[in-house]
Amino acid sequence: MEPKTIGSFIAALRKAQGLTQKELAEKLDVSDKSVSRWERDEGLPDLSLIPVIAEVFDVTCDELLRGERKSAEDRNISSAKGEKQLQRILLSGTNRFQNRSYIAMGIYILGLIVVLIAAFGYGKAQIGFLIGCAFYLAGIICQVIFKNQAFMCVADTDFCQQDVWRYRERVIRFTQCSVGLSIFLATFSLPLTDILTTLIGRIYAQDLWALLLFIARKLIYPLAAVGVWYLIYQLRYKSMIINGTIQITPERDTVRIENKQAKRKCTKWLLVAMAATLAVQILLNLFLPVSLFEEPSKTFDDYESFAGFMERDIDTNPEKIRTKTLKDRDGNILCQYERKNFSVKQIRYEGTTDKYLPISVYTTGNMQIYNASLRIINICMLFLYPMETAVTAFCYLKKRKEEP
Repeated sequence: MEPKTIGSFIAALRKAQGLTQKELAEKLDVSDKSVSRWERDEGLPDLSLIPVIAEVFDVTCDELLRGERKSAEDRNISSAKGEKQLQRILLSGTNRFQNRSYIAMGIYILGLIVVLIAAFGYGKAQIGFLIGCAFYLAGIICQVIFKNQAFMCVADTDFCQQDVWRYRERVIRFTQCSVGLSIFLATFSLPLTDILTTLIGRIYAQDLWALLLFIARKLIYPLAAVGVWYLIYQLRYKSMIINGTIQITPERDTVRIENKQAKRKCTKWLLVAMAATLAVQILLNLFLPVSLFEEPSKTFDDYESFAGFMERDIDTNPEKIRTKTLKDRDGNILCQYERKNFSVKQIRYEGTTDKYLPISVYTTGNMQIYNASLRIINICMLFLYPMETAVTAFCYLKKRKEEP
């Protein structure tokens, strides 16, 4: 475009707003002679003044350089293209941040590998843990740096504010997951030598039930640490909403309230299901009759033989010896003995309360099938808890609404 087109366009815009050359010069912090030269096509404004002039006359830099206004259709097309470009920038920033976050997660995994090598390759578990913590800390520092860089990508005011808030929220949530992983691995690495040594021992001993209980017990501390981190994150997230780093529109707030209600409802049903499963497991462990699985070790048709068997001194602990009495409905003593035979695990009275005979006794020696069956039941119950959790999570995801 010819230089004079820009000058004539500035003159037309100035006259349309009713400004004198001196008034325009004051707005631009230049002399009125400079404005006069522009309009006479004897010179061009400095490049740094182009955005300022465009803002004064409410035109785009492109229109100012072209020397004419765009049509409404052209402006709509340009606006749509600009919006798509901004969306691509946000998407690119999100992908770049996630890829960098995977680097931080790789540092965490590398720290865990160092702990394993130091503990089992060189027998230096404590030194390995300290080195691993250095890797975990380095990963967290990298993650924070990546988060700050991601925030800098949306510092431009051209972005839609709601898009910026959603972008920041995605970055913060991803950072939360990354740091939570490092906390889990660091807490898990603390007793790592004892954990793996015991695991190997239990596997060779083929003690599956004890192995599962051991794993569950050892995972309590890492999961507790992650839970504490989640609570800290929630407090930090609320503070970000208060200081304006993240804002939630009324539409999003309505959807979030509905999602919270759905989450609470699903959580309530999950707790009820888990409580019922735990109650059934406890009842089965306490009251499951041995007679369903085993034949009795001894069956007595008289009280004297039964009392003599129960008073045998087998693995006797004097503090646990108790005097037991069998009475009929009228309170008459039918049998009295001191229980010293602690190999007896269950007693089954086949008769009525007036006559307990015959009496079946089950000892540790003949309860192998019963104990194995009880372990299978407990293992099935143990797998039932994560299944209930998975079903509840699936139901919540089906009910959950996408935030606008």
